[in-house]
Amino acid sequence: MFEDSEIVAEMEKHHILVPDPDMQTGDILQFLQHYELSARNYYVDDLMNACISEHEVEVTFGTGSSVPGPDSISSTLLDKADRTQMKRCLLLLWNKAWARGYFLKDWKNENLVVIPKPGKDDYHECGSYRTISLPLVSVRGSRE
Repeated sequence: MFEDSEIVAEMEKHHILVPDPDMQTGDILQFLQHYELSARNYYVDDLMNACISEHEVEVTFGTGSSVPGPDSISSTLLDKADRTQMKRCLLLLWNKAWARGYFLKDWKNENLVVIPKPGKDDYHECGSYRTISLPLVSVRGSRE
């Protein structure tokens, strides 16, 4: 229905916030190239490789989707757990993953469904649709 480039362009229009409206694509690319170069030329104790702090873990509480992803764990479960204990666990887990450069692909996945927004005149535009997270439903009971 849509070319990949069209979908990307529409998603960028609706989901990427550029704080300075005068900033051009070249400026953004230059900014990203600067930080990529900085990351490649890091020093052991610099900001790019610093450990994840307790504060960084703490501010993530209450910000995730209540719908579980492929790992069947919702952020609500983490949010309702004992904060002190959960903060310690996440801090340890995230810092080990950060130090080793290893992140599970499932952590990046979400079970999304696209639904049309009501009352739109034109449903040929990505902005006429909303994405929602749904729990993964497995089909059980089938025998081979």
